[in-house]
Amino acid sequence: MKKYTVVQEIYTDDSLDDPIDTEHVSESDCLRDAIEDVLGGSGGAEAIELRNDCNYRVLTVYYGYDELTGDWENRDLIFNTDVSIHSRKRIAKLLGA
Repeated sequence: MKKYTVVQEIYTDDSLDDPIDTEHVSESDCLRDAIEDVLGGSGGAEAIELRNDCNYRVLTVYYGYDELTGDWENRDLIFNTDVSIHSRKRIAKLLGA
């Protein structure tokens, strides 16, 4: 099992509670690659949050409204349990969460 997984979720005005599309972006043991993938969404990141609902295993990057598609995009960086909580918090702080 890889240490880092990146997943993309797309939302519309009609589906703010549930994504209309969820896509697996990457799996990697390289933190640099995972960070590039999670920050590679459309437009600039509006907010970054390390979510506590899963013992800080999910760092979510929220992107703004895309005027071309009418969609919102989120990307989740999911940490494997091999990555310590201390490391997860340091990574989140580094990214501005």
